[in-house]
This record gives sequence, structure tokens and C-alpha cells, in this order.
Amino acid sequence: MPVVGLIHDEVLAHCSKKDAPEVQNLIIKRLTEHEGLNEVVPLRADGDIVSHWSDAKPLKDADTGLEYLFTPRWAGGEKRFLETA
Repeated sequence: MPVVGLIHDEVLAHCSKKDAPEVQNLIIKRLTEHEGLNEVVPLRADGDIVSHWSDAKPLKDADTGLEYLFTPRWAGGEKRFLETA
């Protein structure tokens, strides 16, 4: 499996675009299908397929309330808003 990182409650994997849906489904399956635990605690997981990890979780702009994608300061770009006011 192409897992490259675990960050808090996230699993990062690197694979081709063609394999991404299959890899996503496999990770979700491995995280949620545990015979002993599912009887006590229902396990849930979801996934996103993105080109960059920073695109997976939009942030909210404090001034406008609009969602934007994280851009590191070193990248020097402006905020990439997902919607317009």
C-alpha cells in the first residue's frame, strides 16, 4: 500500500490518479472493518482524492467567512478561495 504518512487522524497515500479510487477504498476498508471493534464502537472513515494534501481541508477566512485552500507563506501565492462573496 502506498501510505506515506499518518497525521493525527489522517492517512496520506501517494499513488497514480488511475489507482486513487481503489487505494482510497482499500484504506477506508482497513480503517473501518474490524470484527471485534465494530460490535462495540462503530468505525467510520471517509476520504478525499486531491493532488496536494493542503487541498484536502479548506479553511475559513476570518474576515469574509469564505472557504479557501491553504497556501504556505513560502509559496507566496494569494488565498485560493473556493467561492466568491
